[in-house]
Amino acid sequence: MRRRLGARRLMIGLVSRAPRSNKRVNFLMGFLILILLLGFLTRPWSGTGKVVRAAPGPGETRLTLYFTFHTPNAFYLFPVNTSIPDTKTPAAAAMELLIQGPPPGGPLWSGIPRDTRLLGVEIKDGTAYVNFSREITRANVGSSGEALLVQSIVATLGQFPTVKRVKILVEGQPVETLAGHVDLTGYLTPQFDKVYRGFPDTRGHWSEGEVLAFSLRGVLSGYPDGTFAPEEKTTRAEFIKMVLAGLDLLKPGSEGKPVGTPTFTDVGESSWFFPYIERAVSLGIVRPQDYGPAFAPEEKLTRREMAVLVVRAMGLEGEAARKRGADLPFADTVNLPDWAKGYLAAAAERKYLRGYEDGTFRPNGQATRAEATAVLGRLLNLGQGAMYLAQPQRDQRLTGQVLIMGAASVFEASVCFRLKSKTGRLLQEDCLMASEGAPGWGVFGGLFNLAPVEEKEGMVEAFYYSPKDGQERNVISIPVRFGQ
Repeated sequence: MRRRLGARRLMIGLVSRAPRSNKRVNFLMGFLILILLLGFLTRPWSGTGKVVRAAPGPGETRLTLYFTFHTPNAFYLFPVNTSIPDTKTPAAAAMELLIQGPPPGGPLWSGIPRDTRLLGVEIKDGTAYVNFSREITRANVGSSGEALLVQSIVATLGQFPTVKRVKILVEGQPVETLAGHVDLTGYLTPQFDKVYRGFPDTRGHWSEGEVLAFSLRGVLSGYPDGTFAPEEKTTRAEFIKMVLAGLDLLKPGSEGKPVGTPTFTDVGESSWFFPYIERAVSLGIVRPQDYGPAFAPEEKLTRREMAVLVVRAMGLEGEAARKRGADLPFADTVNLPDWAKGYLAAAAERKYLRGYEDGTFRPNGQATRAEATAVLGRLLNLGQGAMYLAQPQRDQRLTGQVLIMGAASVFEASVCFRLKSKTGRLLQEDCLMASEGAPGWGVFGGLFNLAPVEEKEGMVEAFYYSPKDGQERNVISIPVRFGQ
């Protein structure tokens, strides 16, 4: 839309400055320029000259489904793009897909009971009347969940230009509420202020993209007041939880549940960090002999200790031993013990940890929560710069419906992806729209059906096209598997 408005303003400017005697000729010339501009600006170019469609292809209808995403502290809307064969009833098709919901086991959900039937959608005089079967009133949600369920219906219908308001019916009749919390007696207008944007105190921060991507994975949950506090110093317990959750090293069902006998005297079974620290001990990431009887879980994490924990979590302790006493490219690490130099060398060589612009590493400095998130991002190779991919995860098995999710700060909010087999055969490609374009950060989601694939391994790639030269930028590659 910004492209079209910009081209229109340019056209108005050209016409308004034309001499009166040549007004008709200039109008025709301006009209041709407008057509060319619109044709060029609505087609992002690939590096090979291939036109990549940001709009639906022939025979397709593009829809946006607003599913529910929740953090430990709140519920939000999350936009997901999908394409379906052309239909004369796109609003009804969107409602059917919303009832069907996203792939199970992921971070998104619909809230509408799966046995709910869509009885019809009628758009009349700017109002969309959407009629559900009575099963929708059995939605097992609280007040916040019901509010987002209703908003997801209204927002999904609100994408159609002819829809200005929505009326929800059950078995053809108006209802006061669905689950007893939200008043449905009036007409509902689409509200998009609940689209997920991450933590309010990270907007504009240098770590915003990585924090946003990890929050989509559920690795970062922030504090009860809804903030992340990126410049606060991270604690041992916080970093251990981040590493275990990010690398998927938690035992199924162990998160938040005490297991085993406490290893440390100050890590009781009732504490939130107990299962994470015990799991880290069992994996050899945390060694009791390094700390003694007390772990001090709330103590601020030093960058040297961070290097040790990262190297162990990534299985690089043998490499650290071989690099014991290595010369490091930092001005302030000469006097470190030889064993510590080995860990720093192993972490720095893979660029998991980096030094500062003044040439120092600051091994005894305390890592901020933003720095810890950046380190975790490098461990997982989620992306860098302007884009991060949250879903699918590394080596995830893909079958049937596939969900793409991430965060981006790119021109015109246009994000592209492709799915390839291990041999390089192209299986799927498309472009999505993030919820916000550069310089801000937005979230993006895509949903597509994966046809059966004979090969067992492949790659998901996400990228964007540079508005300057049309080249692919910020290419992220995540290995995946196919089949059950």
